[in-house]
Amino acid sequence: MVIQPGFNEETVNESDEKEAPEPSVRMPTGPYADYDEENPPSQFGMPAGPLSGSSESEDLSSIGVEEFLKKINISHDSSAEVDVVRDAQRVESRRERLEELIEDEERSEHSLEQSRAGLGIPHTKGERLRELEEAREKLEEEQKHIELAGQFNDVLDDFGDTRKYSKADIASIKKTGKTADGKAVLDRNGHAIHSDIAKELGHLYHSGGRKMTWGKAREIERIVDRLLHNFVEIAKGVVRGATQ
Repeated sequence: MVIQPGFNEETVNESDEKEAPEPSVRMPTGPYADYDEENPPSQFGMPAGPLSGSSESEDLSSIGVEEFLKKINISHDSSAEVDVVRDAQRVESRRERLEELIEDEERSEHSLEQSRAGLGIPHTKGERLRELEEAREKLEEEQKHIELAGQFNDVLDDFGDTRKYSKADIASIKKTGKTADGKAVLDRNGHAIHSDIAKELGHLYHSGGRKMTWGKAREIERIVDRLLHNFVEIAKGVVRGATQ
């Protein structure tokens, strides 16, 4: 990953300061918005469908389970930028190969289970199959991070547009998650982003980051999970109150 050092003040001209546009049709909802306690979420600001794009993919057709698991267990550098197109295609090819390996392992497990059943021996799921299922969860998690990167790279691009955000706005977003005049940061669909997430993006941009990193994607995913958990708890409280 290449991160430009420092905050490039030349890209943000205070004299060009303008207000960020407000949502024109609907109040922002979903776990990224600050209005969850009042309005139920109708969308999460996540891109629909798999991320598309063409790039060279790994040749995984000939590798076995052990080598495949080694690849899956290699962690991304937290400071490395997510290459949305390339990484999405890489994850997709790995998921396809993983399903093939799981099918093969399940057939072996089934044969072993039948053999043991004939001998009256109980059978439990093998360690190798459990490892492959854990690898499936890891790839699903990685796909979430790629989707978050695709969603919020657009916001980082907007931060560099002086027609949308001024230097004062960026400084305010970093501290409060709101613009200098208290307006919400908007995603590419014009929906408000929750202030906790906006602050993370503001910190990344202010430190010189212009693309989402794996570390930042993981941080934002934790925030989203927390917001969803809080919303569920609030909803449960409303239901309990209504039934009492």
